[in-house]
Amino acid sequence: MKIYSERELRERYNDLLNDYYEPIRIGELSYSPADVLKSVDETAWREGFNNWLDSEGIVDAPGDIDGFVYQSEIEDEEDGD
Repeated sequence: MKIYSERELRERYNDLLNDYYEPIRIGELSYSPADVLKSVDETAWREGFNNWLDSEGIVDAPGDIDGFVYQSEIEDEEDGD
């Protein structure tokens, strides 16, 4: 079972936002959509992040493990696969 840190998952979510949306341009300056969203409305960024985790089936790792895993991997281990 692969364990993902919250930092790693935040980076993946930010990459997803940055790949999907065009950079935000103000004059000659350009900003990443993920940075703009997090700076302007951190609550919306966090809600989107949590929704993305849910849609991907990513949950807190079981037991005392610090991190996140795919729910399907937990189920596979419980089934003995």
